[in-house]
Amino acid sequence: MQLPVTYNFRLTLKGPKDAASFAGAFPPIDMSFHSISGLAGFIDRGIADIKDATKIAGQGVSYGTLVLRRAVVHIDDSLLSQWVFSWLYKQSAITLEEGYVELLDDRQQPYMRWKLTGITPKGWKLDELDGQKNEVLFETIELGYTSLVFVSNKPQQPPKPPGK
Repeated sequence: MQLPVTYNFRLTLKGPKDAASFAGAFPPIDMSFHSISGLAGFIDRGIADIKDATKIAGQGVSYGTLVLRRAVVHIDDSLLSQWVFSWLYKQSAITLEEGYVELLDDRQQPYMRWKLTGITPKGWKLDELDGQKNEVLFETIELGYTSLVFVSNKPQQPPKPPGK
């Protein structure tokens, strides 16, 4: 098997089952991106002094911001854009249950997979409109998430008996 390449990836997002505006998942046009970044987890640590010894105590975990960059899609054609703008216009506060970022192998199968939960929009930005350039117009969508889990695609091996 060849090593994975960064341009071969996929994002899937699932809306809440009880929301009438979502059919369970976003359509393929909404999941085509030029780039995805921001998969990150951070250990927040505090330092406590205990009898001349310094102890590092874990205080919690925080996560990055998922940054999605794509050619601009008209809001009427994009359920993802409609969801983001419903937050920006304060019309709705629907949190997406889960999403997956997948790095694909040469057979288009998941090589690595990360599951995100508690997904909410954090921002939207349109690139510069410039009459001097002949470029594709990109939009950037930023999403927050409350958890990040690496999902293994490899079959689970049965545990080895002790002493063997």
